[in-house]
Amino acid sequence: MKDHDKTFETEVKVTYQEYKKIQLYFPYSFWKKYIITITIIFCISLFALVSTEPVTISELLLTNLLFMVIVFLLFKGISLFVRKLIYKKKLNKNIDNIHYKLIFYRDYFKKKSESLTQKIEYSNIWKIKEIDNHIYILLDRKNIIPILKENCSNEFIEFLKESKTLCSKGSSKIENLNEYIEPSKKYSKMRFFLIILFILTILSIWLGTFITIFLTSINYPGFLIEYFPSIKVNIFNFYIEVSSALMISYLWGFLLILPIPILSIVLGIIYRKKGLKCLKNIVAGCIVGIVSLIIGFVPAITGIRIEHSYEEAYSYQEFIGVDIPIEGRFFELEIANSDVLFMNYFLWEDTLETRTFYQNIKTHEYWISDLEISDHLAAFIPFVCKSTQEECYYSVYIPEMDVYNEIPNEVGEYHIYSMMYDPDLLSLKMMEYIYQKTN
Repeated sequence: MKDHDKTFETEVKVTYQEYKKIQLYFPYSFWKKYIITITIIFCISLFALVSTEPVTISELLLTNLLFMVIVFLLFKGISLFVRKLIYKKKLNKNIDNIHYKLIFYRDYFKKKSESLTQKIEYSNIWKIKEIDNHIYILLDRKNIIPILKENCSNEFIEFLKESKTLCSKGSSKIENLNEYIEPSKKYSKMRFFLIILFILTILSIWLGTFITIFLTSINYPGFLIEYFPSIKVNIFNFYIEVSSALMISYLWGFLLILPIPILSIVLGIIYRKKGLKCLKNIVAGCIVGIVSLIIGFVPAITGIRIEHSYEEAYSYQEFIGVDIPIEGRFFELEIANSDVLFMNYFLWEDTLETRTFYQNIKTHEYWISDLEISDHLAAFIPFVCKSTQEECYYSVYIPEMDVYNEIPNEVGEYHIYSMMYDPDLLSLKMMEYIYQKTN
């Protein structure tokens, strides 16, 4: 027999144990179904951002992460439960793919069963992998032929390892089994790093939140942060909630975490081509990267500013009734769709001018101490404009009546300016809201 006619033959019987190993080593079908399901759930969940009672992106992300874990466990449980049923179905439906012979020639091989014979060119082989006691011939991701080494002669194994005819479409297509090392073992350190990077990518959303809080806290005093409420910012019908309005100015802190999802995407693409299972790094990197970009550019896109030029503070001086210090900081938050129209905050340094300002307030007719506030008037002072300090002074102005520290008696709509000066914090709080008197 000539060398090119020389053949090797082996028998393949895909038992249930063999079928389980194939599912374990090549879980393409599982991951395909899982990723499609998660993608559908994520797309549907986006409608929650534009519903009548929209959720925030952070709430959406947490919910989707929970769904990812639940769906993964559910799919795993179902796959384990129905695996034997699927195998029995395959056994009854197509015995030709369960029990057959393989006859190898120099340029092709045949897959021969009782009722069917297939001729397969080596050029149609997608990949060959050697794992444990098996050699797997992959015609595609789902069509896999398992060959048990103990059923093969040494000469046949050498033929598979050394035959150059397997590389008919280039050496990059078929892996040289002499040199082949399972990617998870070859890149074991990188595989571990990619797992850590995936977890870090998910957690980086909270890292972005921490950076934003940190930047806010080092630039604004705590009492100022507590004064401004949490707000939801609408950007392209996506709602982003911040626990204090002052944090909006430092949402660009989320851009500082971008290297993490970008690294996850890049390394995921590189090492997925090398055989590692790291699609999760690419998906997580894309989702976290997009969310971080949206949140990070909120200040630039919306143009929302809380701290304004101090010159704008002078427009409120007529309501205060006392000349305010020449230098200071002025904060203003406009609140849409609310009875509260504006929340303002004036902040000064401890100077002679500030101390003079306090003395003028104490003696001015528009301002009264805590002891002078009647129970009826106290109802017009919002909680955020109250203090337990006796040194604080208050003023309530109603422009429609052009009076201070009086309550309206007639039915109608009134604009209320409630003010409180705190000498300890050297600050003045002002809230403008609408009061509707009905009887």
